Amino acid sequence: MTAVDDPDTTGPAGSHWEIYLEMGKAAVGPLDWLTGQPSVLAHVLDRPVQATDALLLNRIDVEAITEPAELIDFIAVTARLEARLASMRLAAEAAFAAKACPDSTSAHATYADAAAEQEVAYATHNSVYAASKEIDRARALKEIFPSFRAALAAGEITERHCAVLVDQTRFLTDPEVLATIEAAALEKARTLTPSELRKHLDKLIARHDPDATVRAHKAVATRDVYRQPIGDGMAFLGVTHQAPVIDAVFDAIEAAGKALRAQRGGAEALRAG
Repeated sequence: MTAVDDPDTTGPAGSHWEIYLEMGKAAVGPLDWLTGQPSVLAHVLDRPVQATDALLLNRIDVEAITEPAELIDFIAVTARLEARLASMRLAAEAAFAAKACPDSTSAHATYADAAAEQEVAYATHNSVYAASKEIDRARALKEIFPSFRAALAAGEITERHCAVLVDQTRFLTDPEVLATIEAAALEKARTLTPSELRKHLDKLIARHDPDATVRAHKAVATRDVYRQPIGDGMAFLGVTHQAPVIDAVFDAIEAAGKALRAQRGGAEALRAG
C-alpha cells in the first residue's frame, strides 16, 4: 500500500500531511514525527486520534524522555489510541455476531450466539462470560448508542465508560428514553470517571424512566451477603444492599481504618510492622 492508498496518510482532514504542515508552523517539523521526537506528542493531541498513532508511539523511547510533561502526553496519546482500538475491536465483534447469528428469532439462535461467544473468547484470550458481555456491548453501541460509539472511536471516552452505560441501561427499552439518556450522559462522560458516570446515570434513569422507581423497590428484595475464603487466613465479605446503605458502611469502615492508621503512626509505621 502506498501513501496515496492509505486513508490514514491522506485525506482532507486529520491526515499526517496536514500534521506536517501544522508542525512546520511550530517549533517541530516532519522529521521530528518520523524520528519519534516526544515533542510531537502535544501536536498529536490537538487533532483526532488515528490508528497510525501507534507508529509514532513505537518510535519513541519512553526511557529517554526527560520532560515529565512529555511523558504525560505519551500516556494521553496511548490512552486515546487504546480507546480507538477498542472501538475497532467492538465494531468487529458486532459484525461477527451479526454474521454468526443473522436471525435472532431462529430456533438455533441460542447455539449460534454461544458459538460466537466461544470464538470471540478465543480471539481475545478472555472468558466466555466476558466475551458475551463484550458482544452485548458491541451490539448496543452499534444499534442503540451511536454517539458513545463515536466518542470512543475519537478517544474521548474509554471502553469502561461504554460498559457502564450499557450495563446501567440494560432494563430500558424505550428508544426515546435511551436516546435522551445517552445525550445527557455523553456531555458528562468526557470529564467523569466510569464510577462517577455510573452515579450520574442512576440520576438520569430515575429522572427519565418511569419504571425506575418500581425496579428500585423490587431490587431491595435481592439484598444478600456472602463470604469467601481467599487464603492466608483472610476472607472476602460481599454485601448487596441499597446504595446509600453501602456508601454509609464503606465510609464508616474507611474512617475507622484511617483513625487506626493515624493512631499507629501512619502508613510508614504500619509497613514497618
